[in-house]
This record gives sequence, C-alpha cells and structure tokens, in this order.
Amino acid sequence: MRLFCLLCIIAFTACHPTCFRSEYISQYNHIEVARATARAEKPFKDDPYFLVLLVDAKHLDYSEVPLLFSTIAKHPNGSRERDVGHAWVVLSGFRDGKRMLIEGGHSGELGVIAPRYLDGILLHEDEPNPIRYLYTTLPDGYFEAGSGGHSPTYAIRLALTETQFEAIYQFMQPHNYPYNHYSLLESQCTSFAAKIAALAGLDLGYEISIAVPSSLELAGHKVRLWSDPKYQTMTLETPDILEKSMIDAVLSGKAHSALAWYRKNKKTWYHLLNEKGYVCLQ
Repeated sequence: MRLFCLLCIIAFTACHPTCFRSEYISQYNHIEVARATARAEKPFKDDPYFLVLLVDAKHLDYSEVPLLFSTIAKHPNGSRERDVGHAWVVLSGFRDGKRMLIEGGHSGELGVIAPRYLDGILLHEDEPNPIRYLYTTLPDGYFEAGSGGHSPTYAIRLALTETQFEAIYQFMQPHNYPYNHYSLLESQCTSFAAKIAALAGLDLGYEISIAVPSSLELAGHKVRLWSDPKYQTMTLETPDILEKSMIDAVLSGKAHSALAWYRKNKKTWYHLLNEKGYVCLQ
C-alpha cells in the first residue's frame, strides 16, 4: 500500500513531455521516423508463412532511475497505467495441412504468488540490498494469447521459410519454453519476441544499461536500494529499445513495416482466437 501511495504521488507530480530535457527528446526522435514508415507501408504478398513482431513502447526516460520511475508512474503520453509496455508476436504458417496463426507473448508479474517487483523492493528495504529483488525470477509467468490488451506503437513483418516457421512454432511450445519463469531482467516479453526474431534470421537489440543510485527519495521517503556496488548498474530488457531496433530493421531493408497491416487484419482473426491463441484456418 505504501508503494502504491508513493507512485500515486509521483504520478501527479511527474513531468509532462513538454518539460522533458533535450536528451530525452533526442532519444526518441526516431518516433516520427516510425510514423513515416507506417504511412509508407506497402501491401504484402499473400504468403502464409510469416512472422509479425509487435511492440507497445511507452517511451520511458532511462537517463536516471528517478526519471524512469517518474515516467513509469505517468507515461509521457499522460497515461497513468504504470506499466513498461509489451512485446508479442503473430506467427502464421501451415501444420498438418491446416493454416495456423498464433498471436501472443510472454507475460507475468501478477503479484498473487509473489510480490510485484517494485513492491518487493519496499518489502525488503530493511535489507542491505533491496534492489536484488529485481533479479528474482517470479513463478507466475504464462503465455498470454493475443495482445494482452495492448495497442502496438510499431510492428514489423518477416517472411519465413517452412523450416523457420517450424523452428519458431517448436520454440513457443510450453514444453520447450518455460513460460512460468518470469524475470524482469532476463526472461519476459521483450526477450521472448527478440529470440523469436533471431530464429527468423533477424537480430534485434532490446537491452539498455542504467546507473542505479544507492538510495532513492520517493515523495519524501528515502529508500535504500543497495550497499553492494555490484548493483550500481542494471541492464534492462525494454520494449522501448526493441521498438528502435525494429525501426532500424525496416530502414535497412531487413523487415517491412506492418502496423497498418496488423490494425486492418486484426479484426478478421480476433474473434477466432481461443484461450491458447491458436487459429486454424482452412
């Protein structure tokens, strides 16, 4: 409850995009490029074997931990959803003579079996290194069918061979991918999407390192984060970096912009998705 109150205070005092520093603005000057590539999107060939990577990037400020928390509490677009975004995939191809389409991603951190990450920091604030909870693997991960309620800020499409399709399909199976293991820094939606892209032959960046202060003041309450210097730098897997890498892939000709395609075609298959995210089309 205390963390919730602190985040609420931050949310109502967080900086609006108009007062963001020039460093932040330059970090996201690729957003207009993304819009331009989406506007110039061309129709695709009618090929059943393809992969679409989607990202809902919140465009958080990673220059300092306080600014990161501030833009999580209140997103630059004014939203107070207090999330870090999402990444997921659409896989299409044939198996056993039937057209198959799978949409979904790796989700977790429900806060039921184990505390959410920010909650866990405050629950361990009497320890020398409360920040270590961010390195914990939570047991509540799962495959989330569909978009998880997210709207993509960018999407790319890759043509697949039958061999690539089968490799990705097998990678996504629960007996091959440990969905129940959810890790903020190692195994979550962003790395899941990037690993699938690699199986399609496209390497994408999705990590950013950020300096972590030894303590942090939240709404007048000082929270110690670490005593051991090994925690002074943290590498995050984030949809924001993934989005930038996806845009670069389109600009370099390695992928095709697919945002308009997804928005148009989503309506045609959404009602067919069952709880596993599978659609078999005749």
